[in-house]
Amino acid sequence: MRTSTLVFAALAVPAAVAAVGPRLGELRGSLGLEADWTSGDVAGSVVSSIADLGLLGPDYAGEAGDLDIRGASFADAFDQPAVGARAELSYGVTDDIEVFGSVGWSQAGGRGVVIGDIIPTSSGARLPLTATFGDMSSISIEAGARYYFGREFMRPFVGASLGAEFVDRINVAFSAPDAGVYIPDLRFIDSSTLFTAGAEAGIAFGDGYNMSGSLSVGVRYVSALKGDNTDMDSYGLGAITDGGERVVFPVRGSLSLRF
Repeated sequence: MRTSTLVFAALAVPAAVAAVGPRLGELRGSLGLEADWTSGDVAGSVVSSIADLGLLGPDYAGEAGDLDIRGASFADAFDQPAVGARAELSYGVTDDIEVFGSVGWSQAGGRGVVIGDIIPTSSGARLPLTATFGDMSSISIEAGARYYFGREFMRPFVGASLGAEFVDRINVAFSAPDAGVYIPDLRFIDSSTLFTAGAEAGIAFGDGYNMSGSLSVGVRYVSALKGDNTDMDSYGLGAITDGGERVVFPVRGSLSLRF
């Protein structure tokens, strides 16, 4: 009885401490959820003189004035964090290194932000101008590699990746109740294909056999969106569509299954 108990224990211990992460020559698939916080500007600043504010709304028809646009950040214009999902396939180059490819989807709801002021020449009053952005939806692809430390059932890792992001068109609406202005559905961001580069650090955990999980945090550079100034040029505001590059801080959780 004692001998069989010891044999069972000896067999059970390796199963309990089997290393998670890559194995030489093995494929793993994973599904994960992601939350992204974004830093950067989606709209630039500009001052535009308008000979007839009637172009914006009837309340100041025939009167000259200025549009003083201060710009907006991604955090101003879209919900934070953006939420998304990602599917990944990885291959063990060694027991410590894996290469991977992934496809992800992300969406952030659009928000209204006071982007500047309308200033009639007669009064010099600053009448707030609000821009309400449409949702920002994207699909991304990435390829990269990760290195895992240790050989336990919890293993820290670091990784790096390159990829592309495909962002749908984003329109914007302008409103200024104090000036009788409401202009819906203005073209702002054209459909864009962007370059991405990222790094991450995290920890993998599990029984080391069929299923395991991971949590990670990272940073990702994303090139500038392609502005569409077709409508904005009518108001002398074409320059505000020249938003800059952005930096994304993703937090990701995923479950992996060995094949």
